[in-house]
This record gives sequence, structure tokens and C-alpha cells, in this order.
Amino acid sequence: MVSFIYKDKSQTRTGGAVSAGIRFKDALLENNLDLNLLSYTLGNSNILGILKDSFLKNKVIWNLSTKSVKKFLVIIFIQSFIKENVIIRFFGSNQKFLYENNFFYRLIFKSLFKLEIILTFETLDNYNFFKKINGNIYHLPNFIKITDDHKKNKKKYSRKFIFVGNILSEKGINLILRFLLEFPQFSCDFYGNNDKFILEEKYKKIWKKSYKGLVSIEEVSKIYKNYDFTLLPSFKEGYPSVVLESMNQGTPLVLSNLPSLMEMVEHSAIFFGTKYDEFKKVMLKIDDDILNKLTLNIKKDLYKYDQDRIIRNFIKDIL
Repeated sequence: MVSFIYKDKSQTRTGGAVSAGIRFKDALLENNLDLNLLSYTLGNSNILGILKDSFLKNKVIWNLSTKSVKKFLVIIFIQSFIKENVIIRFFGSNQKFLYENNFFYRLIFKSLFKLEIILTFETLDNYNFFKKINGNIYHLPNFIKITDDHKKNKKKYSRKFIFVGNILSEKGINLILRFLLEFPQFSCDFYGNNDKFILEEKYKKIWKKSYKGLVSIEEVSKIYKNYDFTLLPSFKEGYPSVVLESMNQGTPLVLSNLPSLMEMVEHSAIFFGTKYDEFKKVMLKIDDDILNKLTLNIKKDLYKYDQDRIIRNFIKDIL
């Protein structure tokens, strides 16, 4: 049996890391792995269950953001002396930045290296950086179960866009709202958790029309196909689930030119800088030809993230 510790946020689609962790769990179960499932959802953490499991001599997989590691460092330390293997799957792309710029996180990583814990990273940039420091490193990109839904016929551009994810300033929400205010012939529907976003007064009318609320994990995989493009003008990202979900539904993307996003998608997205004028220029140049060309190119990017191949290699190489 392999212990699998993850953040299970019920059936509501919130952050991409949550859905990626659930997708990882489901993929391992599909491959007939015997998993002991343990949740650390905030406010409902199974700490006693995780502690009890720590004394079983088996393998354990943690699904964590970098900043979550410090909450469980003592437990991970105990597990490293008892478990056959401790594997940490890191989400996001900020590990290299924190290692280089934060003394506390550099100590955490060095401690994990000394304990011979296996670390997996989403992005190639992080993988290549840490591989030079420690050998116990593995590249585990985000992945998705590929369907035939990405195969689409030519369509007419209708200026319909979608945003899926946590509604936060760092996701570039204000860039989109500013554009919609200036160009009302465009539309963008927003799906996601809106607990922390502070809406400016001038955008309230647009928001009332455009915000569609939370969406279930099952529903989110079906809604992208109703739109021309998925928007993700974020200021920081790893390999987000939104990108994979969108491509899997045959919907190309408009993305900020972050290194992780440009590394992830080569053929089925338009990229722009994080300034508003650059975003506006890209949005206004989209036409039927660009839409259909990028849609046709989706398969070139999507198959790099084929769940069956990635999980099969993970089981063979790590488990």
C-alpha cells in the first residue's frame, strides 16, 4: 500500500493544484495502485490519521505547494526515518525562486536533500535547476486524460472568452476587466472562487454579468468548448490545470509570457507581456484564421501531457 496525502476540496473546482492532486490520485487508482488516502484540507485536516500512517513502513506521496511544506516538516522528518520512500510532488513554479531568494526555504530544501526524500517538480526549469544540486529529483509535469474532444472543425470567431481559476489580482483579472470595459463587443465569463478579490467600482456592472460562480470538477471539463479562447493573463504560474483542460476541449489560449507557460505550450496559444497595452494588442488582432490555426495545433502540445504515459513512467521509475 502507498499512502497518498493530498488536499481534497470536495467536488468544487477551486485552484488548479487541488484538481491536479485529485487527478493524480485518480490516475494512480486507475493503474490499480493500493492507496491509503489521507486529506489535509484546511479546516478538516486528518492530522491524527497522517501521524498514525507515518509509522507504517511503506511509501508515501505528498502533494504540496512549496509554502505548505513548512506546515508538515516535522511529520515528513519522522516519515523519512520510517517509510521506505518519501515522495513530495511540488505544484507551481516558485521553488527555484524561493531557494535562491529566501534563506528559510533554502534550509528546508537542503534538509529534504539530506533526508534523501524524492522531490518531483512540474516545470523543466525547476527540474533542471535542482537536478544540478541533488540527484533525487524527478520531472512530473501536470497531466490529463486525453479525449477526442480536442478535435474540432473550423469555426467562426465570436469574441467569446473564458477564465477559470481562483479570482485573484495575481491572475490578471483587472487586465481582462479593463479590456471588457473598453471593448464591450467582447465577452468573458469567469468561473472560480471569488473570496479574496477586491472589485473596483468601475467594473461592478461588467462583473455582475460575467461572473458565473464556482463550477464542479465534472462540469469544468465540459465548459471550455463553448468559448473561442481561454484567458490566463497571470503574473505567476506553474503548469496550470486550466491550460490542459482547455486544450483537451479544443479551446486555444491567450497566455501571459511567463517562462513556465511558454515552456508548457508552444503551438496552441498567443502570448503577451503583462502590460495592458500588450494584452489589448493581442486581443484585437485575433480573427478566424488565428483561432482555427491554433485550434488545429492543439494536438502538438496536448499529447506531451498524456496521463497514461506520464503515470506509467512515474510508477516504473519511482514506485
